[in-house]
Amino acid sequence: MCYTPGIIIYMFLYDGTAAWETLLKGTRQGDLSSPIHFNIFYQAMVHDLTVTAGGIRIQGISYNVFCYADDILICSNTSTGLQKLIGVANAHMCKYGSSFNSTKTECVSLGEYTLENPPQ
Repeated sequence: MCYTPGIIIYMFLYDGTAAWETLLKGTRQGDLSSPIHFNIFYQAMVHDLTVTAGGIRIQGISYNVFCYADDILICSNTSTGLQKLIGVANAHMCKYGSSFNSTKTECVSLGEYTLENPPQ
């Protein structure tokens, strides 16, 4: 994961003290602090996705983003809704000088309609 140099974070240290620090470069994958930085970085993006209209309904509740470890699943019941959510996520990544890995990105369509059998 890459971070834009110069981001200022508030860090709690093991001795109980806390300090403002400037990130000079990113965190290596597997580093012990990586999950903390990941959560700080993605928290705002997940919030922005959550408050964006759209998503899928499960028992009357709308969901449009699911996260597990470092994986993010963005869901919508329409292609235009999905594109809107992807735009929100992409804008957040670009704001911090990062991007999604397109070789690890998938798009799945579920339901009775397909590209060969579109809704009428």
